Amino acid sequence: MLGLLSGSASAASPSSGWLYETPAGSVRVSADRSHITVCDRHDDGYAIDAEYATSMLGIYIVPDSNGHRAGCGTDRTTP
Repeated sequence: MLGLLSGSASAASPSSGWLYETPAGSVRVSADRSHITVCDRHDDGYAIDAEYATSMLGIYIVPDSNGHRAGCGTDRTTP
């Protein structure tokens, strides 16, 4: 399991949201902060996930939906 949110973030513009990338994967948060997408770049046996906290102090983990294989998983921060 790799934590992707342990570095500085980059954003192309305020309307595009937030993006963090590593050679292993990426995390994108929508501009309205309601969607989080986690992507694993490699089929290498290592799963990728992202941990985030809400303003209500809830802590959640968003995994890449297919485990250690390349691909992406998405979650919503609002019901």
